[in-house]
Order: sequence, then structure tokens, then C-alpha cells
Amino acid sequence: MNTNSYLDFAENDYSFFMECIDAGMVYNALPAIAQDAAEKYLKDIIDRFFEPHDEKEYFVKKDILKTHSLKKLFRFIEKEFAIEISDEEKDYIEAEDIYYINTIYPGDDSFEVDVRDMRKASAALKAVRSLHLSLEKTLAEQI
Repeated sequence: MNTNSYLDFAENDYSFFMECIDAGMVYNALPAIAQDAAEKYLKDIIDRFFEPHDEKEYFVKKDILKTHSLKKLFRFIEKEFAIEISDEEKDYIEAEDIYYINTIYPGDDSFEVDVRDMRKASAALKAVRSLHLSLEKTLAEQI
């Protein structure tokens, strides 16, 4: 695996997650891995295509790349690139946003995942990966 970009890591996580899904695995860590991969796909777009023009924008970029919120990432992409993400894609992204904290740390909102959660995480990750490819193509054409 090449380790030079968010995309390299996202693709590696995607492959691992899909192999686990294909094997019928149901573990709490898996939807969290799917959410983490989705983050990396969105962060790849920001990292590669958002060019800061001043120090303030540099720190904005640095901060957004630290977030674990998929909603914050797609809102940033919509605003900064003047791209509208469909409601259906947003629904998938937002559905994925609950897994990272709630499935790997104890707390009031923690829960044990089931087959349905695995299906939702898989569908969401596939949607974000597809969105990444679409955004990548659109933004590359604008350069």
C-alpha cells in the first residue's frame, strides 16, 4: 500500500471493510472503520483540491482535516467548491456519521452493531466512495 495520501488509506480501509462484509463479519469496529474510510475519501478531496490563499485559509484547511464529522466535511466541500451534494448522498453520509464514537467507545449513546448496521455502513461507504470519484472528476476538470 502506498501511504502518501488520504486516498491510499481510504482505499485500503475500503478493501478491508468489504472483505469483512463478504465474509459475513459483524463486529463493532467495522462500521467505525467504514466511517473512517468515508472521512478519508472526503478529506482527500479537500487535501488535494482546496488551495489556501492566505494564512487564515491555511488554518481552516488544517482544522477541517482534523475533524471526524462527515457532515462538517461535506458541508465544507459544498461551500468551498460551490458543489451541491444530493440529498440522497447526504443521507448516506449522515447515516454513517454515528458509528465512529458510538461503536468503539462506551457511553450513553454506545450500541452493539447488528447485520442491519453492517448493511447501512456498507451502503454508506459505497456511496461516499462513488461521491469521491464524482467530485474528483468534477474538480480535476475545473483546474
